[in-house]
Amino acid sequence: MTTNRTEEALHIFERVLDLDECERALLIEEACGGDDSLRREVVRMLDADSRAGFLDLDAASGSSAVPTLPASHREGETIGPFRIRRTLGSGGMGIVYEAEQQYPRRRVALKMLPASFVRPGAELRFRTEIELVARLDHPGVARVLQAGVHTSSSGVEQPYFAMEFVPGAQDLIAWGRERSQRERLEAFVLVCDAIQHGHQKGVVHRDLKPANVLVGETGIPKVIDFGVAHAVDGTGELHTRLTQAGEIVGTLQYMAPEQLDGSRKIDTRTDVYALGLLMYELMCGHAPYEFTGRSLTDIAMMIRDQPPRPIRESSETVPDEVGWIILRAVEKDPDRRYSSASELLADIQRFLDHRPVEAGKPGLGYTLAKFVRRHRVASAAAVLVLLSIVGGAGVALAAMVRANDEADRFRSINRVLTGMFEDVRVEDGGADIRAEELLDRAAERVGEFGDRPGLEADLRLTLLKSYSSLELHEPTVREARRTLELARELEPQDEIAAAYRLARGLAKLDRFGEAREVADRYLDEWLPAHPQIPPAAVYSMRHVSSLIARGEGKVREATQQLEALLVEVREEGGASTNLHSNVEMSLLQSLLDGGQYREAERLARRRLKRFDERGRSEHQWFLSRWLHAKSLHKLSRDDEAQEIMESLLSDVRELYGAEHERTRLLLHDLADVYIATAQERKAIPLLEELARVSEEHHGPTHSETLLVQASLARALAEIGEEEGVDLLREAVNTRAAMFGPGDPRTLESLFRLGRILRQSNRLDEAEPVLVELHERSLAVFTDADEPLHRGTAELGQLRLNQGRFAEASALLGVAWRGYQRHSGELAPVTLAVGNNYAGSLLEQELWEESSEVFIDVLSGIQRAVAPSDPRILACIINLATCHARRGEHRLALKRFADGLDWATEHLPQGNPRRLRLLDAVGSQLVELGRAEEAVALYRELMQSTELNPELEPLTRSEFRLGFANSLVAAGRFDEAVEELETLTEIEEARVGDPESAWLKELEAKREDARAKRDATAAKPRSQGG
Repeated sequence: MTTNRTEEALHIFERVLDLDECERALLIEEACGGDDSLRREVVRMLDADSRAGFLDLDAASGSSAVPTLPASHREGETIGPFRIRRTLGSGGMGIVYEAEQQYPRRRVALKMLPASFVRPGAELRFRTEIELVARLDHPGVARVLQAGVHTSSSGVEQPYFAMEFVPGAQDLIAWGRERSQRERLEAFVLVCDAIQHGHQKGVVHRDLKPANVLVGETGIPKVIDFGVAHAVDGTGELHTRLTQAGEIVGTLQYMAPEQLDGSRKIDTRTDVYALGLLMYELMCGHAPYEFTGRSLTDIAMMIRDQPPRPIRESSETVPDEVGWIILRAVEKDPDRRYSSASELLADIQRFLDHRPVEAGKPGLGYTLAKFVRRHRVASAAAVLVLLSIVGGAGVALAAMVRANDEADRFRSINRVLTGMFEDVRVEDGGADIRAEELLDRAAERVGEFGDRPGLEADLRLTLLKSYSSLELHEPTVREARRTLELARELEPQDEIAAAYRLARGLAKLDRFGEAREVADRYLDEWLPAHPQIPPAAVYSMRHVSSLIARGEGKVREATQQLEALLVEVREEGGASTNLHSNVEMSLLQSLLDGGQYREAERLARRRLKRFDERGRSEHQWFLSRWLHAKSLHKLSRDDEAQEIMESLLSDVRELYGAEHERTRLLLHDLADVYIATAQERKAIPLLEELARVSEEHHGPTHSETLLVQASLARALAEIGEEEGVDLLREAVNTRAAMFGPGDPRTLESLFRLGRILRQSNRLDEAEPVLVELHERSLAVFTDADEPLHRGTAELGQLRLNQGRFAEASALLGVAWRGYQRHSGELAPVTLAVGNNYAGSLLEQELWEESSEVFIDVLSGIQRAVAPSDPRILACIINLATCHARRGEHRLALKRFADGLDWATEHLPQGNPRRLRLLDAVGSQLVELGRAEEAVALYRELMQSTELNPELEPLTRSEFRLGFANSLVAAGRFDEAVEELETLTEIEEARVGDPESAWLKELEAKREDARAKRDATAAKPRSQGG
């Protein structure tokens, strides 16, 4: 075709590119007239554009067809800071080059709007693509690195943006041809997660197809080409800044039915449909529809009305469950699809983990479960009507089923009841009914199928799964027992699934003895007799067994079990399976329970890094972030912990609901952080609400309720409320009655009570509590258990407070060495106990021993915490005090000066701790005979006190006394006497008791200064006489 004809075709191509299919066809016919060659050229450009998308890579598609567009740039030319290496592809939304940036040195994919395309609509859409992609930060989305505007030689401003380059890229389908089914599904999970990330950031892609999902050398899929993407508002519906009413955008072969209508109701489920088509092609090797030779009208009708080719016809190797997942994703009605990409992802992951999928052949059990999930809160009137219909169905069918065998009876009942559930649409409004009540009523009706045990078993298993997924533990246990009574009607994998849920439900109810009996029976007897059971089911039962051990207080045993299980799960299925992630999460929690905080923090950090590298599910990402924050709190990094937990709150409420178990756990941990950082008044309302909700869910004696009440008691006691101590005493008594006085949960409450009493200076009340705690801990725990060291340290601190220093040092020394072995030398708790141990040695004037420990602790703190952490200053002061009391004033001065340097950098000028350091340095200068330096320092100190009007009057007076002492030491007796007289007057007015020891000390100092002044004044007269 000649250049003029090419330009003419290009002109028509530009005019029709953004029109819907019908308008496009009419305009092409009108513009081309009877010129078939011109018409074919325009259609070829449009076809290449729909296939090319962002990158039309020859290696990916095997085709070199690209639209006939002007070659704007050649190799070696520059666009902004980028040098062109080659053209990768082109399409309706721009040309893409491989380019190189010098600083930083890297290869990029550079997308530019050609000069001939720079018109208002195309430019706006191009800039919108930049804006939308820039929102996204996900390993499965090619990142925007830089954007700019290039001015062409003809003066046209062409927007461009540089994106992450994907070396060795193939489209998803081409890449998948050489991969196993599992590898393809695991890669597709990452694609779903990338799309879900976009949806959460308000971006719907609208043009998902094989060419827009690239897989490079890393094996991580990258979603590209957001050229027709659109923003969504809070409701999930599209903004219409670019797309006009009735306009169709996207690639026809991968459009959802609602896109063909130009519907404004396009939302995230449109991308779910395209994901379903991609998944079909990835697993079967070809697309679900054959459009070759079809007219546009025929294609549109096929997309709207015709189901995809049966998967079994396309590929006999695709498992049924995968087929069910695909068919649910490509439902014509958006309401019948997965509601989000994350739901699709979760079902694929269930298949990979050998767990039942949510999608399924339409059957009564499947439909009932789907109905419950769709209507967690429904109109009571409509639900009652539905249940009455179900109840009457068996009677209505009785005559029909008598003439058939059991299989026919099952199919008939199944088909009719399925139709009833599917046809019912519960409308909004009316009296609310809880999902639990809906399931309870369904459970009653299921009992009417008692003469059909196969059907009853199927239905009860479905109900059991629904109860369990909603964390309704009492009915879960009930339905699990009923289901297992019908075990002879169950497939072995269904029986073990029911047993797993029974053991887990019992453990959640704190019925650990019963849970242990179930777990042991199936692990020791049933599973060896059923070797055909998939490994994942065995691992799941072992997993729940370890959770039972944790609940029994056997934390060390649980940790060992989980570590061994994690290795086996990783060897069997890799580290990307859902089961691996769940076991790893349980191990993380077990490490926290056992006080192995450093190990827990490292494991949580590794998980988060893995999510950053491989993509993530929102559920697992939340759990990892939460437990990472919890480990930071246990390591006393409370500012970081609080920031993370508060940032998670809105997401977790949206993800799980305001009263879900995980929401409650996060709120409880956040309240603990508030208590640890003296924000008790923030914690108390949270804990009061949590206590109410926990009691509603579990009752007053459940471990969760008792833990919340213990935290509430701590918060109240910290602000001086006696109610807090009463609640702690009640918690001790309740747990002792439930679990026994030596149970770890009882000892936890005993520890909290003893600590609050000690911290409140109620030492006589604290003593019997902490003595009992210590004695029982010695009988229950070993050196490997953190609670033993914690109880020993707390009793040692009590003895220190009581002035019984020898006993204190004996206990604190044992606790310090225990924590060094258990938690490590740099753990915050180890350093805190070591500091108290050194203090107890100091009080016994064991100078050498105390200074050695203080030096050890200071070294550890400086390595373990941030340079601005106030614990550094506290330890410096302790070590300096040790030197001072030992008479090592030079060493003391050096340490106090180090502390002053720290305070000058990190504390404001009027801060009391900084002022006390100035006082301490001044006193050491006096001891060393450097009195004039001390006087100068105290003058600075007295000026600084004026910057803090809230400084305690007694503290001000102590500083003035230090100043007066420095004046005396410098021989400035007149000034010293004047200062002491003023100080004595101030304190007499403040104290009011002339017999006060403090006033008597001041008077003695004043008289001593007067005597020295008078003696000094008399010396010259004596010599002169």
